Amino acid sequence: MIRQPATNQAREQPEPDEAGAGQHAAPRFFVDFPLAVGQQVELPEALAHQVRRVLRLRPGAALVLLNGDGLEYSVELTALDGQRAVGQVLATRRNGTEPRAAVTLYAAPLKGDHFAYTLQKATEIGAAAFVPVLTARTIAGEANASKVERWQRIVREAAEQARRGRVPPVRSPMVLAEAFRLATAAGPGLILWEEEARQGLREAIAALPAARGVAPALGVFIGPEGGFSPAEIALAHEAGIIPVTLGARILRAETAAAVATALALAALGEMD
Repeated sequence: MIRQPATNQAREQPEPDEAGAGQHAAPRFFVDFPLAVGQQVELPEALAHQVRRVLRLRPGAALVLLNGDGLEYSVELTALDGQRAVGQVLATRRNGTEPRAAVTLYAAPLKGDHFAYTLQKATEIGAAAFVPVLTARTIAGEANASKVERWQRIVREAAEQARRGRVPPVRSPMVLAEAFRLATAAGPGLILWEEEARQGLREAIAALPAARGVAPALGVFIGPEGGFSPAEIALAHEAGIIPVTLGARILRAETAAAVATALALAALGEMD
């Protein structure tokens, strides 16, 4: 339930932390509806449960709500009764944590919780989106709709923890050839390959032509536990995807994903 105020003219907060100096930062949550200063907001059921039962907040407590519009909304809880949690939007300010460069991770699903780790850490570092790719050596179980939904929840929680301004989307799994087409339509693409010994990821990014005035978009492909096959690397060559190395040491797939995301964003000037 959302009640719009008579006026929704935003006033922007400047610098201070939501909870003030010397206090814990206010909890941050993403919501899926418009927000405006002065608005009274009834939190969704799952979020209300977290506020009431997990965090045990009380009326007067501060929250920060985000909906992906680039702003952060400071909210004061005004009522907690039954299963409901209601707050008032007091102020807004721009979120300054989102990278300008968009690094999309095209990653093969992994066994157990290793793919969850990939999504979590790459989200914290600053990945813009995730595309699960099905490869010749992918051995994880079937990625059905419920699994994709769970992956999206993991990304959402990681984005809240990392103080991100938006939740990176997790697309439905696709075959590698289709993912190559999707990546090259958006911008240049790199593929991590343990047999590549000549060109590192940072050097490959430095050699890419700069698009003046346009936020760079980069696709990074990460293979499964057994890596990419030679036939898949040949297909990448044909699609214009550039094979790169992360160095002489062989990393686990989930480690390689985190390292590649960080190196790519650093090479694009987003880790300063």
